[in-house]
Amino acid sequence: MSKLNARDQIRVGIDRIQIAGDFKKKGELPDFDGFEKLSDRFVRSVTPIKTWERVARYEHGETGSQLFILYRTNLPSLPDMKATLIAPNGRFLSWNAVDGVRRELAEARLVLIELALDFPPKCGIDRDFILKHGVFGKAHRRPVSLPTIYFGGRRSDKLIRCYFKAEVVAFRVEFQLHASWLTQRNLTQLQNLPDLPMHLAPYLNFSRIDWTLLRNHLEATQPENASRVLRDARARSRDILRTLSYLTSEKIFNRHRYLQSLSINRDAMKAVKHWAREWVLHV
Repeated sequence: MSKLNARDQIRVGIDRIQIAGDFKKKGELPDFDGFEKLSDRFVRSVTPIKTWERVARYEHGETGSQLFILYRTNLPSLPDMKATLIAPNGRFLSWNAVDGVRRELAEARLVLIELALDFPPKCGIDRDFILKHGVFGKAHRRPVSLPTIYFGGRRSDKLIRCYFKAEVVAFRVEFQLHASWLTQRNLTQLQNLPDLPMHLAPYLNFSRIDWTLLRNHLEATQPENASRVLRDARARSRDILRTLSYLTSEKIFNRHRYLQSLSINRDAMKAVKHWAREWVLHV
């Protein structure tokens, strides 16, 4: 894999964000700077408990970003509204669009962030690469029958999607970070997002098996099985999580000690840190 200039080659940005908060003027839906209201209608409830009564849809005149406002609730545990901002296809959300919504709310807090990393073809990252090298912390990988590979779930604290994004001709790794994950790391305020890279680093992880280290361990601890286990592990090497699962079944624990980090991790983190520095300029 050729050395990458992360700043120029790997694109990073927020694809979707949700902000919850109260109206500054009670019961009054504010105007959002740069956004034009396109519709305002009742929400069709699909659950026995109705959370929100109305949804208003807006579009940003400059960027084309979409804004959906859920508001009017009878549940005292909910804030006055929840805003969802979605970037136009092939672009990321701008600071101005996000901050324009936040400024209209009292006690505003982030409840969801989707941070996307777009790897161009020259990075060599594709679906096979994700299967062979994608670890992403302890996130459980779903069955891989679909083109998109998922780690984690919608009910967990994070969900990771890996798929080819045709609009930008790049392979996208998308981190959907939920309220519990953000709260634990003090990232529920927009001005704290520059700290996101250090919290994301343990999960942005492409690795390979260090076969030499593994062989040395096997020969030292179970020499009678070393050749068989090493052979069977290599037979699964196109799928790193399958390989690690096999090692556990052979009573080889602390299996992550046999992982070797790939250089693309450094390039990806440089790109994330560059994105974060750009946001610092606005804080």
